Amino acid sequence: MKGRKGLLLVLSLLVLCFVIAACAMKPLDGAQGTYDFVQENMSIISNTTYDYQFILDGHGVGEYIHKGSNHKVKYEYDSATHSINIKDTMTGIKYNGTLSESGELHIYDGNPNGTLVSEFFYQRR
Repeated sequence: MKGRKGLLLVLSLLVLCFVIAACAMKPLDGAQGTYDFVQENMSIISNTTYDYQFILDGHGVGEYIHKGSNHKVKYEYDSATHSINIKDTMTGIKYNGTLSESGELHIYDGNPNGTLVSEFFYQRR
């Protein structure tokens, strides 16, 4: 009888921990998904052949698959204005732009009016 009470207490504590953990999680921000590269535009080049990808988790972190390596990223997404800011934590490059409700991710790797700035277009799967 004593062993059963102990087991019941441990199981109750585990359930309580799971409930607390579930309540503590941030809700998804609307940016979650896998975004495949479509096109890069720059003042002197345009490219559609890269095999790049952003994978965003909906909680402000993700991965950027770029030239055969995985980069960790942090991002902030404002669903009201559809603005997104992504930082590649490996290179320090900051991307900013928009993410539409239809899953079109348009980002720049600098000031959009800059001379050597690239505009990237990705599409959510």
